[in-house]
Amino acid sequence: MEKSKAKALFLDRDGTINVNHGYVFEPERFDFVDGVFDLCRAAAAAGYRLIVVSNQSGVARGYYSEAQMDACNDYMRAEFARRGIRIDAVYCCPALADSDPDRKPNPGMFLRAIAEHDIDPAASIAIGDSERDSVAAERAGVGRVFRLGGAVDHFSLCKELFPMNTIGEILHFKVHSDYEGSLVALEKGEDFPFEIKRVYYVWNTLPDRVRGKHAHHALEQVVVCTSGSCDFILDDGVKRETYHLDSPTQGLHIKNTVWREFTNFSPDCVVMVLASEHYDEADYIRDYDQFLRTKGLK
Repeated sequence: MEKSKAKALFLDRDGTINVNHGYVFEPERFDFVDGVFDLCRAAAAAGYRLIVVSNQSGVARGYYSEAQMDACNDYMRAEFARRGIRIDAVYCCPALADSDPDRKPNPGMFLRAIAEHDIDPAASIAIGDSERDSVAAERAGVGRVFRLGGAVDHFSLCKELFPMNTIGEILHFKVHSDYEGSLVALEKGEDFPFEIKRVYYVWNTLPDRVRGKHAHHALEQVVVCTSGSCDFILDDGVKRETYHLDSPTQGLHIKNTVWREFTNFSPDCVVMVLASEHYDEADYIRDYDQFLRTKGLK
């Protein structure tokens, strides 16, 4: 029986994975685009290989060396890996001439990736931010091609391409930014699913400690990692899911009768918890067996 081919999510780099500040090669200027980790995590969970295909003419222009380009890509891959996401391959074209078969809109990098990783292009997806990205993917026979811009962003593509029946819900907050900084405002009915009755913070937690370890009969929560990062583990009695939180622009909505634990705290982690009810010890379920009985699973 012939082995089935793999499917891939092909991603442009500058403008798709990171903010395009112009010929980015320094890790300190490599700012990840909001939603890219959620998108790639969902794609990987759906069985897609993650492959980066990027024009890097800054090498030919003399702005940086191939070694500096490789170091920047290594940093990118390490940041994905730190969030539990594997980038399977990175292809870069350092040339400037459009006659180079690898330089997009030519399909060379796609074709090499398809051959080297045994990819079925018709079952694959490509996402970029320019016409060059789209044309190269189409020439390589990629089945679904998307160009970022307007209403098409990582969050909308994640919902469209990789719908999942998840325990928790990631909320993406509106960010208001100007030259002085950024602000997020949360209001019931717009960005928030309930009236906030209690707020508390958790910080100075040792990296390997596990906090939470309870569920609630009625209370709902939205958890925001305002600084640093941590992992939330949600359990509905049937399956467990891990959510990596590392941005003040998103929150994890945890509904009632869901067991929650959080761990893997970075040294600068600050977790803000917004709750739908005032503190009531009677609302807590602190024993896991009791939690299963409450769910009718034991």
